[in-house]
Amino acid sequence: FGGPATNGSVHTALVVSFPASASTPSTRNRRKKSSAQPRWQRRVGMATGPETAPPAADTLLSPTPSPQCTICLSDEGEVIQRGCCCRGDAGAVHTECLIEVAVHADEVNNDQCGWVICSTCKEYFTGVAEAALIRERFARSSRLPEGSTERIYAAIGHAELIDRSGKHHEATVLWTSLLELCHQTVGETDELSLSVARRLARTYDRRGKYDEAIAILRDVIEVQTRLRGADDLCTLQTVEALSRTLHVHGKLDEASELQQRVVRVRTLELGEEAAPTRQAKAALCTVMRQQGRYSESVKIEEEVLAADRRVFGPKHPRVVTGSGNLALTYCYMGRFREAERLQREVLAENIARMGADNPSTAISMCNLGISLRSQGKYVEAVQLEREAVAIRNRVLDEEHPWTVSSKGNLGHTLCLKGEYEEAEAILRNVVEIENRTVGPEHSDTLIDQYVLSMTLRDNGKLQEADQLAQATLSVMRRAVGEAHPRTLVCAMIAGSILLYRDRAAEAEPLLLATMEAQAASTGPTHLGTLETATFHAEALAATGRLDEARASLEVTHASLVETVGPEHKVTMNAASILAASLCRCRSSGTLAEGMARLEAVRATQERVLGASHADTRRTATRIIAASAPAPP
Repeated sequence: FGGPATNGSVHTALVVSFPASASTPSTRNRRKKSSAQPRWQRRVGMATGPETAPPAADTLLSPTPSPQCTICLSDEGEVIQRGCCCRGDAGAVHTECLIEVAVHADEVNNDQCGWVICSTCKEYFTGVAEAALIRERFARSSRLPEGSTERIYAAIGHAELIDRSGKHHEATVLWTSLLELCHQTVGETDELSLSVARRLARTYDRRGKYDEAIAILRDVIEVQTRLRGADDLCTLQTVEALSRTLHVHGKLDEASELQQRVVRVRTLELGEEAAPTRQAKAALCTVMRQQGRYSESVKIEEEVLAADRRVFGPKHPRVVTGSGNLALTYCYMGRFREAERLQREVLAENIARMGADNPSTAISMCNLGISLRSQGKYVEAVQLEREAVAIRNRVLDEEHPWTVSSKGNLGHTLCLKGEYEEAEAILRNVVEIENRTVGPEHSDTLIDQYVLSMTLRDNGKLQEADQLAQATLSVMRRAVGEAHPRTLVCAMIAGSILLYRDRAAEAEPLLLATMEAQAASTGPTHLGTLETATFHAEALAATGRLDEARASLEVTHASLVETVGPEHKVTMNAASILAASLCRCRSSGTLAEGMARLEAVRATQERVLGASHADTRRTATRIIAASAPAPP
């Protein structure tokens, strides 16, 4: 938020009443102990005056034996991390020392970059350091003339902070007010006005109001195309923003088409290896991942990540982010061990760079938790997800979208682990918040609703689970399409609930269509496809088509053993259904073999999942059914 960037873009902020004081309370309290001379000037023996400059980068990076401020070399008071590329002790600072350097650069050297960019590594501040600088700059901007550019930029930064804190309704009002101010001071077609309009669209996006966001972005693109051309850098940035919104809205084809256009233009104008070109390719991969085009996406992601590592080094934030995105693709492809390895590296690097209490670090915890959950490592996944929820509750608030998302992840893992009461309570709370804050058709709301329906299914509340799953499936088909990967997961859950409600004749065609769509999208050996195939085979067995069911289960079970191992939840469920289908033949040989297999599966499920887990209880029910005398 230091002013117009070199590419013409402007960061966001808001216009509100200014506080009377120009210093934050924490800064005022600490400065009572200080002389008029800033800490960093006293440390290097400088005199105050207009010619004074901040210490050189090598001085600031001098190694210290313990966590102490790299500006004043004191360990007195709370030391925070800058959140830039300066990691560990090199990134440790006092908040007020960081503010003093920024104020000196602004007021003495007329350089506003110190408010947003680290003078050592030249990367943007993040986390606590960024928030403290934004607040201080906004407080000081009350001295500036009304409507001045500097004051607008300070207000933009402050508005951005409110938006990030999850107060999107308040941010919407502020962006609208700020946009009107920009129209009055610089005009509707000025890049500053267009930038604020883009931020307003982003806030609508975060609230799930996709139509409003898309309309604003299309208007901005029309103005930019008319004034600057379709291939201008600023126009392409807005095109990328529109692509992201369309992607989240589930309009993947148009999102992919727009992002491919950005990649083409940047490749032609900047070259294949240019950083903006690689960034555009990474954004395209995000869309491709949601389209299920994993084999295409992973190849591009690996190439982009390798190039970024060569240019920026292995610990640069862009490289860390790219590694995390690649790990997600590996996870969606079923390459869980590779995903877990990368995500552990990303988590360790984010902790070193930003600290364990940073919301971005919590994202890494959640992503690692997904990989662990997919492998059946529920205990470690729950531990990580609980920690992520605790961090976001402390740093953000209970209803911030990131906090709610973390709770949804935790509820999902608890359900798979068999802790249904806690999972149900968490997911009901999550769905209630999402329906109220982002709306019933937001993708996050729909995902957590079908996870809640799965939890209700496993908790024995089949009627309520059926109603919720069918309602969610109907909305998802309308909102994002029948072939969307998330719609297919919801269809699988809806089919399994019909199956457990003894409506196998209805469940079988739904599960068959879902399995075929998943096989075409993500491949026949993907975990999601194999889980649907397991439910479909159980529906076949329930409708008397035992030979088809056994043939399908033999192939499915073998693929699951190879993909996720013999003690994965889905693998054990397939083994249980296969054993039960053998028992149904009622011949002496197959009945004995089936019973032996069922007993072995139940013993493994009790050891791995627990006796109260729904899958274990279903296997016990199958044993009782197989033990009953055959009907005459």
